[in-house]
Parts: sequence; C-alpha cells; structure tokens
Amino acid sequence: MQGQPGQRLAGIKDQLTYVGPCKLTGSLYDLGEYPGLVPGPGEVMGQIFQLQDPNTLTLLDRYEGCIPGEPSSLFVRRRIETIEYPAGYWVYLYNGSVGSRPPIQSGDWIGYLTSRTISS
Repeated sequence: MQGQPGQRLAGIKDQLTYVGPCKLTGSLYDLGEYPGLVPGPGEVMGQIFQLQDPNTLTLLDRYEGCIPGEPSSLFVRRRIETIEYPAGYWVYLYNGSVGSRPPIQSGDWIGYLTSRTISS
C-alpha cells in the first residue's frame, strides 16, 4: 500500500502505477508486522496498482512469501473481483491459520496501524 515500506523493500517502487482505492470482500487480521486477508464476510480496504512489467509479479511473489503451486506458501496469489472494479485483480491471501490473531474489524490496515500506534 502507498505509504508503507513494502514496495521499496520488494524493489518494485518504480514498477507500479497507482490506480486507486478499492474494497474487497474478506476478513483482515493483524499478523504483527503486516496484515493477512482471508476469505470471509466483511469489507477490506485495498489499493489497485498497475504493473509496468508483468515480471514484477515474480518480485511481488517473493516478497509476499508466495511460491506458486506450493500449498505451504505463507500467502497465495488469487485473482478476485473488487467491489468497484469487477474486472478481476491479483490479491495475496493469507494461507495460514489466523487462530488467535486479532481481527481488524474496520478492514482498514492503515487506519488500524494509526490507532495501534496511538494506543501504544
């Protein structure tokens, strides 16, 4: 997401063009340093980016801990529709158990991070 270090850390900051905000159907959980999106009820705030080069997906997969075809990957990449953009976009779904991880009821990771920082 914009304003987060992931694009820089993945080495793709200059390979993406921001398209706009979106809403996804699913549930969001606090996994510590990052959120985990899982299928479920609710709305999750997201952002859509256009890739300048399709090979950028390989770098994103590596950053997200996604090994295509590997059932034990930390995240799996799936094509889903968003509420605003029904064309279908890639998203990374958390592939582990959320167990006792705190749910992010608002579905807004950035807003949640802000409130988590203020209350610490």
